[in-house]
Amino acid sequence: MREASGASIVLTILILLLTLVATIGGITVDGLYRDNEFVWLAWWVNDRVTLYIGMPLLAGSFVATMRGIPSGRLLWLGMLWYLVYNYAFYLFGAAFNAHFLLYVALFILPTLALIAGLMELDISAIRASMPSRTTQRFVGGYMMTWGLMLGTIWATQAAAYLFDGTLPDLLAITGGETHLIAALDLSLVVPSFLLAGWWLWRGNPWGVVAGVIANVKGSVYCVVLAWGAHAGEQAGYPGGELLPLWSALVVLGVLAIVALLRPLRRPSHRRR
Repeated sequence: MREASGASIVLTILILLLTLVATIGGITVDGLYRDNEFVWLAWWVNDRVTLYIGMPLLAGSFVATMRGIPSGRLLWLGMLWYLVYNYAFYLFGAAFNAHFLLYVALFILPTLALIAGLMELDISAIRASMPSRTTQRFVGGYMMTWGLMLGTIWATQAAAYLFDGTLPDLLAITGGETHLIAALDLSLVVPSFLLAGWWLWRGNPWGVVAGVIANVKGSVYCVVLAWGAHAGEQAGYPGGELLPLWSALVVLGVLAIVALLRPLRRPSHRRR
């Protein structure tokens, strides 16, 4: 694998610092979030998962990237993708607050770092250390199945409104007019899972790259959803019945990541 560029180093340090400010501020600053109680609870959970799990994973995987460990680079890219998706919710969905410019930065900077990291990838090294065809097809099949299921869920809700005017339940709970979750899932999550799954099924090395990135983001965010389901149930909101599903998806995502990364465990020789 190529060494991390100066741009990647600077961007990752900035991302870590700004994420620290955003999460600690979200946890400690009273009255920062101006949303209703259900959405406030989502931010309450999200800030803690990002601080306690997301930041250590991002920092640790980038250290591994700096040491020339190929699996570390893919995990780092996956955590950048998590931050892009995660802060899209804050930027486009949170009621305007004092952290607005932080959300702008934490949407743009991980996007730039992700692009830089992908440009530095040595795809030939990944091609030389591919998982078995069975592993690729198993993980690829799982990803395409989950992508289709998620897409069907949101498409069904859109179709219900089209035919009889039924609004999704989440709009009533969040008090919003736009279905941001469906919009981001249909535009970012579903295509990434379907494409990565198809590439893996066909034995394309980019399937390993996209598969790890998508599953890292998916696993960490499903921790958010699992904790949120539990916290919401305790507060009297619906969704607690989904806790086993989110927990299972965390486990399945981690297993997929491990299966794809096992052949890449050894550090690569750095190019001079």
